[in-house]
Amino acid sequence: MFDDEQNPIDHVAIMVLQESQFTMDPRDTRQRPHFSMLRSFTVADLFTLANASCGMIAIFLCLNYIAAGREQYFWFAFVLLYGALVCDVFDG
Repeated sequence: MFDDEQNPIDHVAIMVLQESQFTMDPRDTRQRPHFSMLRSFTVADLFTLANASCGMIAIFLCLNYIAAGREQYFWFAFVLLYGALVCDVFDG
C-alpha cells in the first residue's frame, strides 16, 4: 500500500495536498473565492474574537479608571475579565 520510505502520515499529507484546489504558488492564476477566509470561520473562532474583545475592552476600562477615577470602570473591567475567561474555556 505504501512505499518503504514513506510513512502513512506522509501519505495522507500528500493526498491532501494533491486534492487541494489552490496552491501557495505565486504563479497559480486561479483565484480563490471572495471572503474565503470568512467562510471558513467556526464557532471557536467567534469565541476567540470575543475573548480578545473582552480583554481589550477591560484594558481600556482600566485606563479610563486611572484617568477619570470612576469605580464603575474598574468593576466593569473586572467582570469582562471573567467574560474573557468563559470565552477562553469555550474556545478550547
